[in-house]
Amino acid sequence: MTNTKIKYREQWLNEALEQFIVPLFKDAGYKVPKNIRLTCGWPAKGGLARKNKTIGQAWSFTASADGVAEIFISPVLAEPLRVLGVLIHEVIHATVGNEHGHKKPFVDCMKAVGLNGKPTATGETDELIAKMKPWLKVLGKYPHAELNPSSLPTQTTRLLKLLCDEAEGGCGMPLRVSQKWIDIHGEEWKCPCGGKLKHVD
Repeated sequence: MTNTKIKYREQWLNEALEQFIVPLFKDAGYKVPKNIRLTCGWPAKGGLARKNKTIGQAWSFTASADGVAEIFISPVLAEPLRVLGVLIHEVIHATVGNEHGHKKPFVDCMKAVGLNGKPTATGETDELIAKMKPWLKVLGKYPHAELNPSSLPTQTTRLLKLLCDEAEGGCGMPLRVSQKWIDIHGEEWKCPCGGKLKHVD
């Protein structure tokens, strides 16, 4: 069947897993667990790093309250073949066990299913790419546009200046606090000298 109108990213990822990745692993001698949940989302660590971004992450079955392995594909990825390659990488973790990290069991499976390069940063062999291209005739375009983390605004906390009012007998000492603390304690703060603090900017 040809389906070029999958609307949702998770549906696309699940179709890729069930229709193509599970058989790929089976042909390589590996059985993919059934209790896997897929999503497009930020990895817990490194997803927003400036260098060496984490572009996929697999959580162990033991980390989930319902015993399901959670796999995240980073929103920075949009090119379908790359998404599939990263998904295959993360499915290896769920298949051989997260406890092995990127050691021999991972490497053996990685090579068997068509990934190459460093185990921590795999790429797709030409043979795997040739296998995956026909998958896209069924899956259609990955329904996602790349997100650029650098476009996020930098959030800062603006500190407000308070001054011990010399006109009221204070010492003139300046103090900076966030609006949060003014909201908690109110405007009637006292300086250590006993003078009244006034908001000056």
